[in-house]
Amino acid sequence: MVANFLKSINTRLFIIPFAVLLVSFLCIGIAAYYFNYPYFAKDFYRLKLINAIKEKKAAPNILLGQYIKALSFISENANIRNDVKTIIDSTNPTSKKSADAKERLSKFINEMRTMTDHKMFALVSRDGIVVHSSREAVIGEDWSERDIFRKAAQGLRQTTFSGFADDKDFEIGMIFLSPVVDFSGELNAVLYFVVDEDKLSGLLKAEDGFYKTGNFYIVDKSGRIVLTKDGISLRKNKSLDINGEGFYYHFEEIENMPFRLAVVVDKEEIEKPLNALIPVYLFFIVFLMSVMIIQRFSAKRLIMTPLRKLTNALESVAKGNMKVDLGSSFSGELLDLRNAFDKAMKKISQLSGSMNVDEIVSEIEDY
Repeated sequence: MVANFLKSINTRLFIIPFAVLLVSFLCIGIAAYYFNYPYFAKDFYRLKLINAIKEKKAAPNILLGQYIKALSFISENANIRNDVKTIIDSTNPTSKKSADAKERLSKFINEMRTMTDHKMFALVSRDGIVVHSSREAVIGEDWSERDIFRKAAQGLRQTTFSGFADDKDFEIGMIFLSPVVDFSGELNAVLYFVVDEDKLSGLLKAEDGFYKTGNFYIVDKSGRIVLTKDGISLRKNKSLDINGEGFYYHFEEIENMPFRLAVVVDKEEIEKPLNALIPVYLFFIVFLMSVMIIQRFSAKRLIMTPLRKLTNALESVAKGNMKVDLGSSFSGELLDLRNAFDKAMKKISQLSGSMNVDEIVSEIEDY
């Protein structure tokens, strides 16, 4: 029984290296998937999103910087400051002097439109009254209680991006406030500009080669979306669910505005190339198992079967049967062994007719 067991072990030794490799590969794969895969996926998405958003945020910073520079040029122009002072100090808004100052102001600002991309402007006094505007409907209105104006105008010292005008405002676009100071440095009035958002929203479009589900947004501190690639979001309740499990997020501060740039990508798309490795891994496992099975049957056909035939033939000869046919299932070194066996049997047959048993044994030993 022990001999048969050892014989069985011996005939299967060739599959041990494959078995060890297969078991090791399975253990490594399972451990990597359950323990390291989530961290690897997280680091993979984070690195790519960080690189993408850092490249993306440079353009909005530059664009907003250009608008601020152009609008500052208007409010700091000496002639504009004189005209604004004339308009603000005038006790009669319909006087010729005031009307001429308003006309010069409008003309100069309109000439700058190619640089500012503004849709409308308004000249607002320190107490929040609109004294002049490209939209006559708002002239004379009190804006002192408007949040976007009141908060930004307090302590205003330079041209500032204030926020986004949406459906509750007079225009849809980006709001800039630019202070107009008198020659003593005191705030005289504020120029209110609504600038077309198309160029900024155009910068939020994802480049070719980025994730198909990838989107860039400008969001406020609470995560509410205020600008998309399609323009200003008019849905006040549209917010990014930063605690959601279906997406990956990353945020970056924008230098020239009190908002953040966000990139959002469907988690499934990011993990897709990583998940694609799983079928490859399984294929390799199946391949190893197939090799083991093929090797097992090949060894049985090419090695074990011929050896078994040779063993049975020797047992037949030991019983006196000299007519043994080993067949043709031999190759390589086993074929040489069969030829040697046939040669020995032929020699024994020749000697058996003319010699006694002792002579045959002696002849075989000499052979």
